[in-house]
Amino acid sequence: MAASFNLPSSPIGGRIPYRKQPLQGMQQTKAKITALQQQYGEFQKQRQQDIAHLITTLDLSDLDDERLVGGLLLIKDKTASQDAITEVWRDAGERFLRHPKPRKHRPAQQAEAPSPKAQSSKKSS
Repeated sequence: MAASFNLPSSPIGGRIPYRKQPLQGMQQTKAKITALQQQYGEFQKQRQQDIAHLITTLDLSDLDDERLVGGLLLIKDKTASQDAITEVWRDAGERFLRHPKPRKHRPAQQAEAPSPKAQSSKKSS
């Protein structure tokens, strides 16, 4: 004997299963997609601000628009054609963006005190 389930009827006839869990999952996924799209937009906006700041930092903001756009178009063209120069540019950019490691500073007392070797050479003189 087969079990019988009371399923809601479909507008086109027959019965369709109703499951709450897939519907909630779809709604949660849609909410995540919306949040990710918003986050992507925020990252994109920050990147645009960073690029504008970089143009100013490199003193390129004084260039006329035609030269600046021409340079960007050259970059786009060389990158699309996989020109070897783009690796040179990438390496230069990596060196420029690399943050120097902070130097470990000795405490002021150690820096001012003469080393034991220097003290012993003063005594022997």
